[in-house]
Amino acid sequence: MKRVAGLACLALVVLAVVGGLEAAPRRLAAQPGTAAAQPTLVAEDIKFVPATLTVRPGTTITFVNQGALPHNFSLDALHLSVDVQPGAQTQFTIPATAKPGTYSFYCDVPGHREAGMTGTLVVAAAAATGPSVRPQAATAAATGGAVTALQTQVAALETRVAAIERRLGLATPGAGAASGAAATGTAAGHGVVFTVHGTGQQVSNKFTVPASGTYKLTFVAGGDLTFGDATLENNAGQDVYPFDVSVSKAGATATAAGSLNAGQYYVSVTADGSWTITLTTF
Repeated sequence: MKRVAGLACLALVVLAVVGGLEAAPRRLAAQPGTAAAQPTLVAEDIKFVPATLTVRPGTTITFVNQGALPHNFSLDALHLSVDVQPGAQTQFTIPATAKPGTYSFYCDVPGHREAGMTGTLVVAAAAATGPSVRPQAATAAATGGAVTALQTQVAALETRVAAIERRLGLATPGAGAASGAAATGTAAGHGVVFTVHGTGQQVSNKFTVPASGTYKLTFVAGGDLTFGDATLENNAGQDVYPFDVSVSKAGATATAAGSLNAGQYYVSVTADGSWTITLTTF
């Protein structure tokens, strides 16, 4: 139950991280930059709000008069002149041909310009259509890479949990291979009693130790392994100590030596990659 609860918590963390990563493209797409998408310009007595407005060519601006006097928007360089009565509003569009730059506008009602009713219009470059997709694609690629990394970490944690469960007697020893094909062993001379090759979590075929004596168990990690644990177990499914070895990186080797009685044994392995285990006389 503890393992189930722990893995459930881990899954929630992974989902939270993945959800945040998947939301990143949407957050990126929602940022419009400095140019307002649907800007509003307000005329008061006697000023423009905002005094500086940034737009792109072709933008439509809503012009609202919140003052008690008639007002006007004039921008000579773009041939724009728009009147609006008190309490009313209207719209006008910046020409699509407007060149990026800074323009001055004013209210042409007599005396208003002289009283300081002026403003600045900044025309930004037109938004590009192609490159805007690239940040989202890059973010999606990064998201995929992060998800793969998280999945690898989860698999490694599950492997470690299985090894701990087996050590604590919470797993059923000798139950067979959890993944991949069943490992097989071969007897050999020159002091080698048993050699087995495998991948992932497996239980070897039973083999016979012909005589009581001192033996050495050697665990060699493959190039794709980052964690592995191997335990020698007797015919009753009990761990035989000190024959319990662990490795934590590719190409690593771990050994354990001790006394063994004659009889039948097998090797139980929990790992996330390929490995080779050998039992030799010592």
